[in-house]
Amino acid sequence: MDFLAFLQAAQSPEFWQQRRNFCFTGSTYPLAWFSMFFKVLETKQLLPAPFQRIFIENTEKKTLYATLNQSILGTYSFFLLGDVTDEKETKSSLEFVSFVLTYKGPNYITYFVNNTSKVSLPRGMDAVVIPQELSAEQCKAVIAFFESTLDAKKTAWFKKTLTTSTVLSLDTCCMLIQYLELIGPKYFDEYTHFLETLIGASPSLSLLSEYFFAKNAVAFFSVWSKIGKEYPDVFWITFWSEQLWKAHHVIHFLKQKDFVVAKRTSFRLPYSFINRDWQKSNPIELVNAYAFLYRMDYGLKTGSTFCGLDLLYMNYFSGTFAAQGTQAP
Repeated sequence: MDFLAFLQAAQSPEFWQQRRNFCFTGSTYPLAWFSMFFKVLETKQLLPAPFQRIFIENTEKKTLYATLNQSILGTYSFFLLGDVTDEKETKSSLEFVSFVLTYKGPNYITYFVNNTSKVSLPRGMDAVVIPQELSAEQCKAVIAFFESTLDAKKTAWFKKTLTTSTVLSLDTCCMLIQYLELIGPKYFDEYTHFLETLIGASPSLSLLSEYFFAKNAVAFFSVWSKIGKEYPDVFWITFWSEQLWKAHHVIHFLKQKDFVVAKRTSFRLPYSFINRDWQKSNPIELVNAYAFLYRMDYGLKTGSTFCGLDLLYMNYFSGTFAAQGTQAP
C-alpha cells in the first residue's frame, strides 16, 4: 500500500475495523514514527480496540502466542509488536514471523517486517510500504497527519529544508516536528544551525563518507572544509571507527556472497559503497585506519592535541594504510 494513501486512509476508524492484521515493511524500522503515530490514533480514538505495546524481544514466544490467540472476558486488544524480524533469523523467530503474517484474530495486530530479511510476505498481502527517504509531499502529509501547528517563520524554514535536505527519513521528519514544536519562536533563530546540521541540510556526513570510500580526495576535502569544525575530534573518531568497522565487514560478506547480511550491515554506510565503491577498498587499509583511530583516541584521552585527523586522511588518500602490513591496535 502506498504510504500517502495509507496516511489518508488511517484517519478513518473504518480503515482499522476492516481487518485484524496490519503489516508495515521497509528497510529501517521507524521507531519514533510508530510511537507518535499510534499515540495520535489513541488520542483520536480511531482504533477498534484498546491499544497495547508488546516488546517481543523481552517476551517468551509461548507467552506471545497465548496472548495473541486469546481474549480476556470477550475483550480484544490492538497490539503493536514492533519489528518482528530478527537479525539472526533463527527457526523460532522465523516461525513467529510466519505466525503473525498469517494471523486472523481474535485480536488486532500491527508490526514491521524488514524487507532485507529472508521473510516473504504472503501473496496478496496489502502491506504498507515505509519509504526509506521521504519526498516533500510525503513529509508534508506526515506533518498534516500530526496536525502540527508552526508559525510563519518555522513554516518558511521547513519549506526551505525540504528543498535542500539530501536525505529525510520518516524518523528524521518526526524528530524535526518535535523540535520545531518545542523551540520557542523567539529562540528559533539560535537553533536553525543545529537543526540544519541534525537533518543534513548542510553538507551531510553521508556525502563525506561517500567521497571517502570513493577515494575522491578533491570532493572529500571540499565537504570536509565545510563541516569538519562542526564536531569535536572525539565525534570524528567515533564516526570513522563505525564507518571503517562496517565497511570491513560488508566487504567480507560481499566476498562470501552473503548479500542479505551485507546489506543489513551496511546501514549508515553510503549506498554507493555497497553498490560499487567497496571494490576500491581492501581489508588491510581499513584495519590499519581503524588501528590509527584507536591510537588517536588513546592520545586524545591522555592529553595529546596532535592533528590526528589530518594525518588519518593523508595516510588514507596517499595509500599509506594500504601499503602497510596488518597492525593490531
